[in-house]
Amino acid sequence: MGRRCLYGLALALALVVFADAASAGPEACGVMLPFGEYMDRMSDEVAGPFNELGILGTLSGKVRSFTIWQDVDTYNADGSIKKQKKSASTIGFFLDYKTPEYAGLYGKLQYVDVRQVYDGEHPGSKSDPEFTQNGQYRMINELYLDYDLSNVGIDSSSIRVGRQIRHYDFFKKFALRQKEQSMEAVVLSTGYIDGLALDVGHMTGFSSWSSLNAVPYPTKFINIGRQMGVRYETAGATFMNARYSGIEHASLTFYDWIMYDLMNVLGVRASYDVPLYQDIHFIPGAHVLTERDMGRMKKDGLGKVSSYAIEVTGELKKGKFSIEPGFLWISPNKAGEVNDILHPFDTLFSADSEKGGDYTRQMSAGSRTFILRTWFNVCKAKVITAYYYTEHSKNAVNGATDKGTRDQQLETDICLPLTKNTALKLTFVYGCRGTNVDTRKDLEKKDFRICLDHSF
Repeated sequence: MGRRCLYGLALALALVVFADAASAGPEACGVMLPFGEYMDRMSDEVAGPFNELGILGTLSGKVRSFTIWQDVDTYNADGSIKKQKKSASTIGFFLDYKTPEYAGLYGKLQYVDVRQVYDGEHPGSKSDPEFTQNGQYRMINELYLDYDLSNVGIDSSSIRVGRQIRHYDFFKKFALRQKEQSMEAVVLSTGYIDGLALDVGHMTGFSSWSSLNAVPYPTKFINIGRQMGVRYETAGATFMNARYSGIEHASLTFYDWIMYDLMNVLGVRASYDVPLYQDIHFIPGAHVLTERDMGRMKKDGLGKVSSYAIEVTGELKKGKFSIEPGFLWISPNKAGEVNDILHPFDTLFSADSEKGGDYTRQMSAGSRTFILRTWFNVCKAKVITAYYYTEHSKNAVNGATDKGTRDQQLETDICLPLTKNTALKLTFVYGCRGTNVDTRKDLEKKDFRICLDHSF
């Protein structure tokens, strides 16, 4: 992992020990606790006086330190292993402002300023310039107007216009580096029917860590076509996301994304909470998705899209412990078609790992992935682990390089609240990508991240 990574790991573990002692009480640690209380008081004094006025709206924000070390293998032209080691650290400043509501109308602004602390290439490594993709940028991530439609007789409904953060099954809310994924859209949300939460909208562009494939840094809201790798602009996407919770212990979500000149995405996700004994619950779930070509993709884009994914899970939960095995099956390869699951925004599939799913190819056509996820609490820390084992089809076509190979990935997150307003997250990732060439060795990926958030 390298000296820097080991030093970072030692520092992070020290922070965990001191923070856990601080949270246990003053008698456990006489230094950290007063310091934490001081930081919390400072946070309250930043926005408190402004918010107490009321008539000016509300102000909030956070400071995020994010550091990443990566050690990723690739192949040289002669088939030998090329080691790429690099690390980078940034600090992000987030400012959120919400206007006072007037006649059912209010506005929201989020400004993000991310500065790079360092960007270091390890000795002997030949990594790409933006290998860690953890650079600096400034942007307005949210800027929208929201109108409460109950003022015109439509209860539990609103319409929102502008840049906004959303969380859907096919458009996940996540902040893999610094900022959260957001879209430029018009969205109508309603809970008018009991038990049904319905969102209908049209998105013209989006900005995310994943959009780094199309721009140097996520400072622009790009067209979906750019992210999908086609040679033309599209008219965006019209979408619908409906979640029904009117049946006790059950949850059902249906969604449809019409991505013009690209594809149509239909999905259903369902789960049912079965109480077994006292606080022991069994929660079976299923998630099914289909993607179909819409016109130009076959002629001008990547090829005819025809794919589906089926995922089944079964979570066993008791108190502060959970274990969830699962299985994901992707549609088989067919000559002349695109059968991979295309997921430009990341999804809520368990196997759609936001920490390197593309590296282990869990959404590739013909693949089968076994999933095992757990989470549990140790003192005040929450530990989340995920293991993926992917077998790729032996009948791969279209020149697939993953034919008959096996990939694995193990992820561990340790989340720990340090004070009322401060939280630490440590992430460890190990991935192994198989090869179907006898003269080549399997590829490995090691990834270590430290994220420290302080909100106000």
